[in-house]
Amino acid sequence: MIDTDSRLDILVQVAQLLLEGGAATYRVEETLRVMGRALGLAEFEAVIFPTGFTLTAHGPQHSLTRVYRVRHLGVNMYRVSAINSISREASAGSISPGQVYADLERVRRDSARYPSWLVVFGIAISCGAFVLLLGGGWRELVATMISAGLAMFARVALRRFALLPLVVVVIAAFIATAVSSLGCWALSCPSPDLAPVAAVLQLVPGVPMVTAVIDLATGDILSGVVRGVYAAVIAAGIALGMLLYLAWGF
Repeated sequence: MIDTDSRLDILVQVAQLLLEGGAATYRVEETLRVMGRALGLAEFEAVIFPTGFTLTAHGPQHSLTRVYRVRHLGVNMYRVSAINSISREASAGSISPGQVYADLERVRRDSARYPSWLVVFGIAISCGAFVLLLGGGWRELVATMISAGLAMFARVALRRFALLPLVVVVIAAFIATAVSSLGCWALSCPSPDLAPVAAVLQLVPGVPMVTAVIDLATGDILSGVVRGVYAAVIAAGIALGMLLYLAWGF
């Protein structure tokens, strides 16, 4: 039987993985309640924010508190789905607390479900399909796919340098705009303005926008405002990256 301290550490990992994966505040709180009951922590309090959280568990003799700061805000729906499955199994009594800890470590290690080359290729295809929806032709399609793929490749390559998300977005938006504009110029695209718009589609912070609305709708006002501001900053970074190229006068 694990002690209260170890059980609280498991809840800390759950909250961390969910927030880093882009889960909404209500989902984090609900998963913590389910997992807490499964671990035998009948009385504990959780204060959740997008950039950190505080968990307090009341033991038989004393209370324990964990304060954790979330430094990486991203989108990883695999983490959210996997932890949801783990919480359901723990609630049903199918797995022990020790197995829960092992499963969480596995989720942490297996976060990259797809190889980088496949992600780059998928982004290129998606942005290319979007330019076709906007009314572009095969020339715009080629320019968009090449620029979107290069921008995503830059995002993947910059992960090792632990740069600020805003800096990465600005660099990627600049690459996508520059390559797509030059590609359309080289291919004599009939609609050269469509390719840059489609190429930067990958950078739009869709998940933070949606979770911001969800948090506001469920009464988590502070979390909703934080996520909304974060999405607005990322959107401003996209505009800045495009402007850096367009300001050259090309």
